[in-house]
Order: sequence, then structure tokens, then C-alpha cells
Amino acid sequence: MKTQNCGCVTALVSSTLEVVKDFSVAGDLTVWFLCSNVEPRLDLIEKLPATVTVGELGSKLDDAADRIEHQLLNIDEQILGSEDDRFAWGASLIGDSSPYATDLQRNAASYLVAQDILASGGRHLFIVESDNLAWAFSQTALRNGVMLECRVKPRTPSRIFAGLHSRLSMIRQYWRESRILKPIRRNCPLPLKKLRDCEVLIFGWAGEQTFQSNKQNSQFGHLTRMPQVLRNAGLKVGFIANPLGWTQDYTKIVKNVASAFDPVLLTCDTKSLGAVLRGAWTSWKMNRRLKKDVIIAGLNLSPILELERYKDLQSTRPTSAYGYREIGKFLVDHGIKPKVIVHPYERQGWERAFLTGMREYLPETRVVAYQHAPISARFISLFPSEADIESKRLPDQMITMGSYFFRLFESRKFPLERLSMGGSLRYETALSTAEKMTTKSTSQKNGIVLAGTSIDLDEALDLVGKAALALRALPEVRLVVNFHPVVSNDFKARVESFVKKIAGSVAKRVEFSNAGIQDLLPDASVLLYNGSGAAIDAILQGVPAVYVPLGGTISADKIPDHLTIHAANEAELQVVLQKLLLSEDVEKRDRSIGGILAEVDEDAIVKAVLGN
Repeated sequence: MKTQNCGCVTALVSSTLEVVKDFSVAGDLTVWFLCSNVEPRLDLIEKLPATVTVGELGSKLDDAADRIEHQLLNIDEQILGSEDDRFAWGASLIGDSSPYATDLQRNAASYLVAQDILASGGRHLFIVESDNLAWAFSQTALRNGVMLECRVKPRTPSRIFAGLHSRLSMIRQYWRESRILKPIRRNCPLPLKKLRDCEVLIFGWAGEQTFQSNKQNSQFGHLTRMPQVLRNAGLKVGFIANPLGWTQDYTKIVKNVASAFDPVLLTCDTKSLGAVLRGAWTSWKMNRRLKKDVIIAGLNLSPILELERYKDLQSTRPTSAYGYREIGKFLVDHGIKPKVIVHPYERQGWERAFLTGMREYLPETRVVAYQHAPISARFISLFPSEADIESKRLPDQMITMGSYFFRLFESRKFPLERLSMGGSLRYETALSTAEKMTTKSTSQKNGIVLAGTSIDLDEALDLVGKAALALRALPEVRLVVNFHPVVSNDFKARVESFVKKIAGSVAKRVEFSNAGIQDLLPDASVLLYNGSGAAIDAILQGVPAVYVPLGGTISADKIPDHLTIHAANEAELQVVLQKLLLSEDVEKRDRSIGGILAEVDEDAIVKAVLGN
């Protein structure tokens, strides 16, 4: 396909306005924001010339993402240089492919949208998030016979330097952790005998106060009361603790684990310098041997893939993930041979590495994954590729939290014999509380719109900004912004400052709260969300949930469409809120809320864990 020179692409930087004015001199121009940088985007929109129109993406990005889902999910078959690199691929960011690890899905979909728009005629300017992405778009267009001018200069960082820097960082981290761990272990040795007696090891994240020193843990992280469920079945339970060292103090985590009443193995106990060095080398080698050409939806997207290769090379995560392969070897070397290991299912690189090691060193041990939180159907990283299914690189059993997710995994070809449903351990309390509540209509509440923000700043700014602007047509309504408990004071200050800047007099009707979402929902008429999981709690309490997707990105709602209302911008949100706040209809609560949740079935969980 060929077009005239009717488009250009630029990054959202300080010079963007000048680029827009320069490009708009020749006539009418449509600007498309294929980015999620909220504050600079709004600043630019305010200053655009009258001859410039802002394009409405609507569902274009979502449609493009759905169109290429299958090919991206199976991209390993196209670009993996050698089967010898299969393990390193699984530990890599590209192999992970989650939206928190890589931008490949989003960037590929964005380019497809841009090329479709150019084919429709007219003059267009695409705003993206970085100089390098702008350059990748222009080079991708060139490879596909499309003229798309780039108005910024790409940065060309050294791949060798970036790769060496990330790997040296991992070596330094290993030494830091070793210096902390060794003296603590001298005073509190690993409870090897107790670990050998365990029939089940539960593998999950651990913080500074996860374990108790005077009694058994009945709950553990995202798996909540899984330890008690398994003990109720007569099983001896121990733990493998994955330290939350990037959010909490590593020394305090180690001390907490070392003083635990339960037998606990820390993942760092299993690490060795050799594993770090092997991880550094294998991840580097795999990255260098990936094939450079990739065809998606009939288009050559190689320059976009090249960006992800660089990110993977400069990241410490592939090297770190390799070390989880050594857990199986450590268990064997120390005579620890549990019947089963249970872990939360997120399908990150470290999970795949851990599973590979278990298959290699302890093939008789069952590995069981438990889906602890709702997921989006567009998070393709959560589903196995065809090569993974064929080679059985999957947990022995995957326990879903509800029938909706069971069907979702089934539709993505997850083998039925490896799927089961055990219910929603994480939402037991919410289910129980909801059952006792009397559902109120929105008109019986206090005209409060509750915005549940996530830990992503742009998501928070976008959600709160759209909500505050929508309130201009709702003079009697208040907005309460609920912050996620882990965000910093600086994060909160940025959001509050942003509201004051864009909302004008409406800002007086905006409140900010650090209270728990459960404490705020009883007084709320509506919940707004984008990246927050609060929608489940809201629906259980009879509060309508409105999904407000982050602009310029792929929508990734974790709640099925028929349970929520979508509002893409402040205009749509105004209409939705006006309708909801005037409604006298009482919401009929479905305790399973569309099959997302299910009551906990302890027998089903134990059966799945033991393989009976």
C-alpha cells in the first residue's frame, strides 16, 4: 500500500506545538494521540490552532489489538532464533508480553491504527510517547510502502552498554542480598528438616510482616487462606517466600522469614553467583539471536520489535528470572521433595523459569497455579502460546476463581484437563458482606461519585481529570478520589494539583481520601475506575461501576462488558452519570457477578492440588 506524504509522527515533547503549527500551515490537519501522557496532552490540546482537529480513536486501538492477538501470542514461532533459547525466551520481557513488561501489543496496535487512518486520506499527525517510538513508526511505515515523516531525532543508546549495565546491576544486587542474608542465616539456619516433612509448599510474595513467629500462618499473601484450606485436608504445609524487596525493606523481610514459626524457604536462599552469571549470558544470547523480521497482520513491524528487544536487553528482569530455575535444583540437593507446590498465577517470566526448573529437577512434584485476581481478556501474556501447549509448558493444574475465567482460559485453548474452578479465596469476605447487605438504588445515596485510582499516575490523572470535568454539568454532585494504599505522597500531590489546575470551581467539590475502598462504597452512588480492582467490591455492594479507559491505550477492563458501563471521555461520562444519578431502579445483585466470583469450594481446591 502506498500513500502520498500526508502524515508525520512525533513524540509528545516540548517542541510538539511547533511541529503541529508547522505541519498545519499547508491545510487542515487531524492530530491523533497514540499515547497516555495525560498532562502534556491536555496542555497541547488547549494551544492547538483552529485548523487542527483532534481525532477520536474510539474502539480503533481495541479492534486492532484483537485483530493481532493470535499472532502476538504466538510470536515465538516467528522470531525465536533457536529452540535452545526457549527457556531464556520464557524469562524475557518479550516472552512475558504483559502490558507491564512490554509495549509490543500496544505499539503494534497503534501502528496498525495509524496506517489505517492514513489510508483513509487527509492529513494526519500522530503523537506518541517517545522519540524512539516516533522513529520506529516512520521506519515501519517505510518498510510497508507508506510515507510517514518523523519530526524528532531518535536516541541511539548503546545496546552493549545497556546490556552490560543491567547485568552488572544484577551481580551487585546478588552481593548486597548475600551480605544481608548470610549473617541472618548463621543465627537462624534454614529449617531443612521441617521443609522435608512438608507435603505442600505454597510459593508467594512476602513482606516485612508476612509471617508470624509464635504460630502457624493461616493466610499467605494473594492466596489468602490457602494454607488453612490445605491443612484442613490434613496436609503438612510450608512456604517459599518471594521477597517484595522493591517496595519494602529487604533486611526486615529476611528477618521476618528467618523468625517464622512455619518452615519457610526464601527464594534468595536458593540463589548462587553462578546462576546470576548464567542468567546474564543466556538472556543476552537469546536476545541477540532473535530474528529481526516480524510480520503481523501482513505488515512488517520489525522496527517496533527492535524497540522491545532493546528494552529486554537493558532490563534486569530476564537475568533475575533465570535464578528461579535453580529453586528446583536447590530442593533436590537438600532432600526437599514436596508432593505439590502451589503459587499465584500471573504467568510472569519468573513463573515460567520456576516451572522449567521443577520439570527438570523434580518432575514428580505437581505444580499448581491459582488465579487469585480478575484478569483482562486482552492481557495475552496470561495465556499460553501454541508451542507452550504442545510442549506442555504449563502448570499441572490451574484453579480459576470463577466460571467466567474458566471459560476464558478454555477459549484460549488452555487444556481442559488442567483446568478447574475452586472459587474466590481473595473475595470471600466481600462475598459474605454483600450477602448481608440491602442493596440501595443510586437515588437513595448521597450524590457521591467515587473514583478508585490505581498505582499508575497517568491512569489516576486521566480518570480523575475526566471525572472532575464531567461534574461541570452536575452541580449537586461531589467527587471522592480514593488513593491506592501503596502510592506515595508525591503521587497524591500530583493528582490534587492536577485537579485544581483543570477543574476550576469544580475543584471545590472534589475530596481526596486514603480510606479503604470498602469504607467509602456504602455512601457512593457510582464508582469510576480504569486500572483499579475496586469494581468487584462496588458491584457486590450494588454500586454501579463505570469503566473509564485511559486515553491512547488499549482498553483492558477486567470486568465483562455486561456488568459495567463504559465511558471513553468526559462527554460520555456526563451522560452516564446523569442517567445513573437520576435512576430509581434497584440494581439486582448477582453474587457471582457474571461468573467472575464463585464461593470457595475447599474440596475442589484440595482435589485440584492433589490431582485426585
